[in-house]
Formats: sequence, structure tokens, C-alpha cells
Amino acid sequence: MRALTNPYTPNAGAEPQAVVGRDDQLAWFDLLLARIERGRTEQSMIITGLRGVGKTVLLGQFRTKALEHDWVVVRHAGAMVLLVGVLLLCVLSLLAGLLLLRDWYCDHGPQRR
Repeated sequence: MRALTNPYTPNAGAEPQAVVGRDDQLAWFDLLLARIERGRTEQSMIITGLRGVGKTVLLGQFRTKALEHDWVVVRHAGAMVLLVGVLLLCVLSLLAGLLLLRDWYCDHGPQRR
């Protein structure tokens, strides 16, 4: 294949013309998002591989999908980290704490006259 027409771009994180061979990972990520949105659990994903195989591009695809589902995406230390599960647990814990505080206040707070 001629270098000019080769779709492979050996450049860290450069967006390729097409993402190929990643259908399984993208489908698995769709399932992960859908299950978490329904309050279910799913196996975590660990993305590994040699330099230039498309890890950063795949994370970029995950980022796009997460944003389409209104998730928060945080980029940290050069790698994108999806804090979907952690943020959900934090929000749920905060809400539970607020509900407990409200219940306690209703039982023990200043009495209305």
C-alpha cells in the first residue's frame, strides 16, 4: 500500500479516517453504559496494547459514546478516564445522606408552631 493512501496514521491519538476492528469493544462499552444507566453492574474494561494499536483512539470513541449518554468524562494524565461508576456511587451516597439528614431533621429539628 502506498504511504499517501494508507489509512493508518502512526501518531499518538490522531483521529483515523475510520475505526476498524473495534466493533466488539465498542459494543461492550455500549452494553456497559446501558447496564449502568439501569442501575446494573457489568465487568470493568482494561485497555492495553502495544504502541500504535489504537488505545487512545478507542478511548476517544468511548468518550464520544459516554458524552452522547450525558455522562461526565474526565481527562487525566494524558489518558481519558471514565468516572461513570465512581461518580454514580458518589451521587447516590450523597443523596442517601441528604435523605437521612432530612429525616433526622424532620424528627428532631425545630418544631413548627
